[in-house]
Amino acid sequence: MSIDLVFLSTNVRNTTVVDSATGEVLFDISTPSGLGSRTTTIKDDLGKIVGEYERHWSGDRVTVGGK
Repeated sequence: MSIDLVFLSTNVRNTTVVDSATGEVLFDISTPSGLGSRTTTIKDDLGKIVGEYERHWSGDRVTVGGK
């Protein structure tokens, strides 16, 4: 089984990801704008945070499922 994903925005740092066949929302991706460190947050269809990507000058960090 495969799923075709659609990004509803060309800005992949601030978009919603849906299943192209059903239109079901799978993830919401958001990144605040501005100076300093920014954290991209990925939430599931229920609004639960499932992943984060933190950019820092000293090194980046990816968190998936709280780890």
